Parts: sequence; C-alpha cells; structure tokens
Amino acid sequence: MAHTIDIREEFGLLHIRYDGELTDAGLLEGFAEDLEAMKRHAVRNVIVDLGCISSLSVKSQTNLRLAGSGAFPKGTRLVFVAPCDVQFGMARMFELAAEAALSGEIFVVRSVAEAYAELGIPEEG
Repeated sequence: MAHTIDIREEFGLLHIRYDGELTDAGLLEGFAEDLEAMKRHAVRNVIVDLGCISSLSVKSQTNLRLAGSGAFPKGTRLVFVAPCDVQFGMARMFELAAEAALSGEIFVVRSVAEAYAELGIPEEG
C-alpha cells in the first residue's frame, strides 16, 4: 500500500491518498501518519481519497475503532472520495460511527472534484 499526503496550507487542507491494497495494518499506520501531519499544520479540511485502492481488506471493527477515536481536531471537515461501492460503504460506516466523536462535518462523495467542491476549495492543476 502506498500512502501519500499533500498539504495546501493556504486552505488548511490535508489531501490523503491511499493506493494499492488497503489492509487493517496499512490503515492504522496511515491514520497515525495523517494525525501527525494534522498536528504539524493548521489543518481544518481533510480529503481522504480511496479512489486508487485496488483491494480492500479492512475489518469493520478497525473502521469503527478509528471512527470513534475522537482523534480529529474540533471543527474538522472530512471528505471521503469513494468511487466504488465497497469503498463508499466503508466510508459511510465511518461517517455514521464518527458523528458523535467528531465535532465537525463528514461527507462521502464519488470524485475528487466533488470533494473540493464540497469544501469550497479550488482543485490544483
């Protein structure tokens, strides 16, 4: 699994991309890296792009544990990009489980363009 993080400081944006096979271990490791990046920068908007995942092997319990962790700073706007139905379902499960723990907004969309539009941020390039 590849995991990349792009930061656009002028918009307080962390754009996370997962690529290849996503497993429990990969998700947990990536989540920890994402939180560290959020602490180092003034992040208030997060895009989690699941569009390049070729295989998804994440247990529901792992997804629910991360969703309920309350790890995101107050007011964070989180958008999942989930073009495939399985990814969309996983992101929606996260959204529903995280509502109580996240004092911000969560959206699940099908494309990167929709994610940027939802946040009101212009897409790069």
